[in-house]
Amino acid sequence: MFFNREPSDGNVYASYDKARFVGTRIEEAGEIQGELIAKYWKEGGHDRNQNGKLDYVLLHGGIDNAEAVARSKYAVKTLEEAGIEVNKIAEQIAGWEGGPAQQAMEAWLAKDADNIDVVISNNDTMAIGAITALQSAGLNKPDQEGKFDIAKFVGVFGVDAVEDAKVAIKKGTMTGTVKQDPELMAKAIKALSVNALEGKEFIEGTEYEYDDSKIAVRIPYLPYTAE
Repeated sequence: MFFNREPSDGNVYASYDKARFVGTRIEEAGEIQGELIAKYWKEGGHDRNQNGKLDYVLLHGGIDNAEAVARSKYAVKTLEEAGIEVNKIAEQIAGWEGGPAQQAMEAWLAKDADNIDVVISNNDTMAIGAITALQSAGLNKPDQEGKFDIAKFVGVFGVDAVEDAKVAIKKGTMTGTVKQDPELMAKAIKALSVNALEGKEFIEGTEYEYDDSKIAVRIPYLPYTAE
């Protein structure tokens, strides 16, 4: 039983007919993240340098990671398909970690503090690192009444819906994230495993269905915002 991270070599499944995968569709996190950013941009996101483009920076998990590559690609692709003109200011591999993300954001702000509209992050940990840098630069900080100056606000979007991100979204310092539901995934893994142990077909008598591969059960991502 493979879960969460799908084998990149399809021959793994072909070599053993009792192998199965439970996880997400790799493109979906990026697609939902792109949809969240598009909604933000169209409903009040501030064009900070008034150039008519969504200027973004990208915090990348790593080019050797299929999830990171797909999240990066499909977030931007979804924005473009929504009719939004985008401009990548910079991209940095931060290895899913907050410290390197904060350092990258600090360097970008030193050069382009007035140009960055949105931070696209492959996960929430890097997004939180970016927010730390933004706040140190006087951005994404509420006033005494808890309100934000849109001219001094950068939209920050992550993936995972970890607790720190939920708190930041509630405070308003982070804009949105994409939830990968571990409970739903664990429930599916258990159901399929019990069937396997009992000698049944993996999805027999369950609520689950295979995708076109007839091997994988896909658990959907969900958008998470303060709404």
